[in-house]
Amino acid sequence: MFPRAIIISIVAFKLFDCAEFHSEYQALEVTRHTPLTDKMSLHYFELPKLPTSVDTENGMELWLALFNAETEEELAKLEVM
Repeated sequence: MFPRAIIISIVAFKLFDCAEFHSEYQALEVTRHTPLTDKMSLHYFELPKLPTSVDTENGMELWLALFNAETEEELAKLEVM
């Protein structure tokens, strides 16, 4: 069994033309579109696309909101959540 390689990029700008804040990619062969491996994935999180009100039940949204916080007040609000 081989370990997985996971690359996580958190960007503070809109990178992809979609509404979702999380996109996952895998490397594909250019002509046949077959996956290189199932042991590697690239995850992109676009902070500007996060919902304005964070779902307290969604750990990923809470985690990303920490990166997106700009003031001590925002951090304190997240700490309460």
